[in-house]
Amino acid sequence: MRHLVIGLGSIGKRHYRLLEEAGEEVCGIDKNPVKNEGCGIDFKTADMIWVCTTEDAKEMFVKQGVANGKKVFVEKPYFGDEQVFVACNYRFHPAVKVLKENLHKVGEILYSRIHHSHYLPYQRENWKEYMKDTNIVKDVGWHFVDLALWLFGEGTENAGCHKAWISQGIHEFFFEDRTSIQINHDNEITTNICIDYLRRDKSWGVEIVGKNGTLLLEYRFHPDGDIYHVKSVIDNVNDYFYCATVGKDEMYKNQLDHLLKEFKPNIEEVKEVAKICG
Repeated sequence: MRHLVIGLGSIGKRHYRLLEEAGEEVCGIDKNPVKNEGCGIDFKTADMIWVCTTEDAKEMFVKQGVANGKKVFVEKPYFGDEQVFVACNYRFHPAVKVLKENLHKVGEILYSRIHHSHYLPYQRENWKEYMKDTNIVKDVGWHFVDLALWLFGEGTENAGCHKAWISQGIHEFFFEDRTSIQINHDNEITTNICIDYLRRDKSWGVEIVGKNGTLLLEYRFHPDGDIYHVKSVIDNVNDYFYCATVGKDEMYKNQLDHLLKEFKPNIEEVKEVAKICG
């Protein structure tokens, strides 16, 4: 297949590199032409378009790709109606897939907690510019709202609790640094998602409480590959049934493999995420 990646920021460059490593024919273009990679592929000759631009430019490129009859992948957040595939890479994380496959171990699920913390300046070189175009909910929050809906089903349009705080004096300009989101799922499960951009050590995990016990996904940073545990705790007994080192590209590679094998728009599912994060 021939791929055109539009927008070569950190995520666009990652998609470009993984496509190249997969042996695909790929060209990358950016509003800064110095970043351009490859050549010879445009909207007419590409089989698939990857839209990785800032939010204000996404709709234009998505519509252009759809109008040309192309398969279109678009980075989150996306609030349009076009038949595209919107990034949902945490669904393709191997530890998350194991977690979902073992939900039955704790019986009827009562509630869950998801947390994610990572100091924003450590995540992106251009974080100051990036935050002018988005906020914490539409950025990393989008992924974990999608994850909660994938694990536990649709949630109410009114998320119940959705608050953001503004940093004061930590940096030279104000930005949204923490958020708490509550999702009331239609099956009466409640998910609380807590995210912050302030904690210097990256941390994330999932806790699922059921009538028979608890499921936990635990993360530990390691420079050679992040370490993940998935365990159940039943009658105060820990059962670690998944322990693995997961490369930082693995869930993106798994998402790419899925798209190359069977591209299917997921826009209807994404609309549920957009209701909560919009």
